[in-house]
Amino acid sequence: MIFWKAAKHNITLNKEMTTGIQEQQIIADNRRLKQIMYNLLSNAARFTLDGGTITAKGNFMKETGTILIVGDEPRNRKLFKDVMQYRGFTVLEARNGREVVAQAKRYHPDLTLMDIQRTLMDGITVTRILSGRPPWSSRNGPC
Repeated sequence: MIFWKAAKHNITLNKEMTTGIQEQQIIADNRRLKQIMYNLLSNAARFTLDGGTITAKGNFMKETGTILIVGDEPRNRKLFKDVMQYRGFTVLEARNGREVVAQAKRYHPDLTLMDIQRTLMDGITVTRILSGRPPWSSRNGPC
């Protein structure tokens, strides 16, 4: 479905995996992990301009790392935090786009999970700021 949508709009799909890192084991619910990846790529295809490029970059996380979870709903953040802390990760939380930027700049998390529709600052703007691009930039699509 994503490949068809990308092809229909002349969007190039790229995959980049970091090499030279020892094999790591990921303990996750396979179905949920696939759903997360599908949602991320589907949103990327939906919001990328015709003729743009989507690049999925992969890298192995440290055995434990820091995850920044962003969400308006406290119960959802708590559930994710509890699961990830049980697995040995340090979990940071943010409620809105401004908090994401402040937390990310201060703690440099290994992973940030965030949707596009954020309060105070949308996810696209947050992504541009964290990647060092001006918030008004539209090069290669919204991010």
